[in-house]
Amino acid sequence: MRKVVLILVVLLMAAPAMAAVTITASQVAPGDPVDITYDCTGDDASGGYSLIAGMAFDISVDNGFLITSIGNFKTDGVSTNASPGFGIYMGSISILADPCGVYYIDDPGDPVADPCAPDSPGQIPGNDITIELGALSENSDDAPEASGILCSLVVSDPCGVDTATMTISLDDTRGGMVMTDQGDPCSINLPAGFQISAAGDCFPGSHSAAYLAGGTTTVGWNEYDFWVQAGKPDCWCQQSFADGYPKVNYQCKGDADFEFVGKDKLGKRVWVTGLDLDVVVAAWQKGDDLDTGVVGTYLGISYACADFNHAFEGKNKNGKRVNVTGADLDILVAGWQDGDDVAPLDVDCYGRASSADLLKPPL
Repeated sequence: MRKVVLILVVLLMAAPAMAAVTITASQVAPGDPVDITYDCTGDDASGGYSLIAGMAFDISVDNGFLITSIGNFKTDGVSTNASPGFGIYMGSISILADPCGVYYIDDPGDPVADPCAPDSPGQIPGNDITIELGALSENSDDAPEASGILCSLVVSDPCGVDTATMTISLDDTRGGMVMTDQGDPCSINLPAGFQISAAGDCFPGSHSAAYLAGGTTTVGWNEYDFWVQAGKPDCWCQQSFADGYPKVNYQCKGDADFEFVGKDKLGKRVWVTGLDLDVVVAAWQKGDDLDTGVVGTYLGISYACADFNHAFEGKNKNGKRVNVTGADLDILVAGWQDGDDVAPLDVDCYGRASSADLLKPPL
């Protein structure tokens, strides 16, 4: 067995303009994994090969997003001409010795830092993680290429906010980025903040406690499960504009059509009106189909949008659950033709004041 020699490294120092390493986060489409890539230029690359020996990053997401898994990283350890890359994971690598005393890599591990490290780095699933990657090669022709992918991260959106910002920073505790003894100190370009999105449920499983009109507290009843059974109606969800400003949601307060209709004499928007009542009438005491949720629509609006308390109240003579009843009508009456500065419409179903979406152009 040939010995693999760890290339000597030097810590980064001040950076000449001719050398740079750029780290990029990219996502092809909402819900796709986020690819973390690198690109070495100038004196940080030689003959198409990278002169990076190792790197460590702290990666975080905001807005309640979670990093749920990591993949697309090198799994066969040593960098070779046939399989170049950063496949040595310092936090979890397993090195053993054969009977002749020659050390070899038993398991390269994975990029996520050891959870038992003194600084207790973030783990998966979580909103922040630490990754560390290194390269071992026998000669320069086996070194990682000058650019490539380090790993891919899968994210989820349990809070239904649609978008979040991913931030990548050097983990100086682990050396940040180190070069081989052939490499020059480099400048490091990191994304200031990368906008990501997840193809996740818009109505999270933990939502019941936060929802101001959470409905029944019957033992065994789960609002999220009921939403799934109702066909995951968008009208129950927290909505946001693409640039992050919220669109208020008064569905739990009697707004079945998710639109305001005119304004009151004080210029405040009126959300609960005749069309909302029409949807309630259409869905009134209708039994659902085989306990799989509210079915049927009125003018393209799901009957589930008239279920303001997100609960069923008994069953009809055929044993089907009845979802739109007097309790929902009471909610509609309470908000009937009130301006959105008057309780119960002074805040929406997610506790947001109506002024939040008045910051944006009219709906």
